[in-house]
Amino acid sequence: MREHSVRRGLHRLAMAALLVCAGCAGASGSPDADAASSTDTGSRSGAVAGWQPWTVALSTAEASRTCLPTDRLVVCPVAPAGLVARSASTGAVAWSVGADRPTGRNAGVAVDGNRALSAGGRTLRAFDLTTGRPAWTKEFPAGRTVGRPAAADGVVYVAAYGATAAEPQTLFAYRASDGAPLWQRDSTGIVPVAVGSRVYTVESGARAVARDGRTGEAVATSDGSHPCPSLISAPGYLVCASSPAAAGDIFPPVVRIDPDTLAFDRTLLQPVDKPYGGVITPDGVLVLRTVNAEDPAGGDWTAIDMESGRILWETTGMGDDIVLAGSRVVWVSEGRLVSVDPRGGPEATGTDAPRYSPAYPEAADDRYPNLSAHDDTHLVLQTEARPTLRSVPAP
Repeated sequence: MREHSVRRGLHRLAMAALLVCAGCAGASGSPDADAASSTDTGSRSGAVAGWQPWTVALSTAEASRTCLPTDRLVVCPVAPAGLVARSASTGAVAWSVGADRPTGRNAGVAVDGNRALSAGGRTLRAFDLTTGRPAWTKEFPAGRTVGRPAAADGVVYVAAYGATAAEPQTLFAYRASDGAPLWQRDSTGIVPVAVGSRVYTVESGARAVARDGRTGEAVATSDGSHPCPSLISAPGYLVCASSPAAAGDIFPPVVRIDPDTLAFDRTLLQPVDKPYGGVITPDGVLVLRTVNAEDPAGGDWTAIDMESGRILWETTGMGDDIVLAGSRVVWVSEGRLVSVDPRGGPEATGTDAPRYSPAYPEAADDRYPNLSAHDDTHLVLQTEARPTLRSVPAP
């Protein structure tokens, strides 16, 4: 059990290093011309409708990365740059591209409007979210690898890097509708976080940089005296924390910065253990996960009021994932989903008391569940052991 838990933690750490670390290996170089008129039109079957509870077994091709819930579909990445889209109402396959020939690794998926993006190896592909029809493709030069795409406001961002840290990493921006190149910027350690018309990156010196999504021009840069190796974002909020891929046992303070100017606002926490992601609620509570640097499985959760910096509650022994469902946070514990008021915490009473789901086999510890959310109504459990996808209502 512990060996699998450690392996799972290291797998997530490797993914974090690929997707969000500052100082990842890099390489510049523009991709080849589009393959917009691809003959791979994908396959389609299941109906597309609203969310309902269901459970389906995942194919081997879908099981390697976390699926992404959208309004009407659950989009599951397939290596190297394919997708399987499942109906939110039944779990049946609505369309698939590349699932019959998975190879290599998929870096992740993103969705913006009616565009679904998938990246892996040296390929970035865009699809029509409704039909699965390929929209455009970018093939990067040999020796380059692409990270997880990000997308917002009609712009797609993807970082390409090379085999060594000495090679510069490059962030590319494309128009989501047709893949037209917008701009590219070289740097060391790009962490694309797309929010509205801006993309936030972490660049040399662990500084956060805000760029205009259409032009790539830097419009704000954080103060280097407050290191910003990684970002946690939500509408109206931005937090700097240590990268999940960071080595060592000393970590910079977790700080709040202004999302418009990137000016330092306040210190939220001086962590003893390594910050490993978290969520920010609509009313400004940061729920931060910290883990032992040598064993990222498990860990502790700390809720912090971002206006005052006050610690609201702390707990330990919860699952690896925490998600927002409306105004509450939800995690997996002992085979159930637990919904917690972010200000009251696990010990709250009355209307703020924790809510519990029924026991689900997919939430058992030995299934190693991942949790994701669709707005405030539905959650998706995805298991690593005996790969399964289960749609459930929020507790």
